[in-house]
Amino acid sequence: IGFGPGYHQMHPELQWQPVLSDDFVCVTSQGMLASEEAMSLDEFCASPHVFPTPWISEKNMVDSWLDKVGRSRNVLVRANGYQACVNIVAAVPATVALPARLLPHLRIAPGLKVCKPPLGFPSFTLDMIWSRDRSDSKDISSLRALVEAVAQTLLTER
Repeated sequence: IGFGPGYHQMHPELQWQPVLSDDFVCVTSQGMLASEEAMSLDEFCASPHVFPTPWISEKNMVDSWLDKVGRSRNVLVRANGYQACVNIVAAVPATVALPARLLPHLRIAPGLKVCKPPLGFPSFTLDMIWSRDRSDSKDISSLRALVEAVAQTLLTER
């Protein structure tokens, strides 16, 4: 399982299939935003950020997108979970970008704003990845079917 869309498709020995997709939202304690609906790119880059670190890398797909558009962000602090990120944003003026699917599962403090990210912000997929050589394996096929069924259940809950 990995994140995409299609980041793994370049390797000729891998087969991949997206099983879930989601967009990001921004949770911010920054005061006045130009729009109630979405942050501008300037507002997003000017805000200090809380960086969720379920992964080890120094950057994630948000930073890669910002690099592509010639911008960057200032990471104020890293936190090990999305709720921890939201708690930090509630305590200091900052912003966190997180998957929209998580919002119903987080405690969003009063006074925090949930808004759309800047125009052009990436979305992502959760991809199932396997070796092309094992595509016909009964075990791999069964596991893929199980992952697809779980993902379908998550889609209907949304």
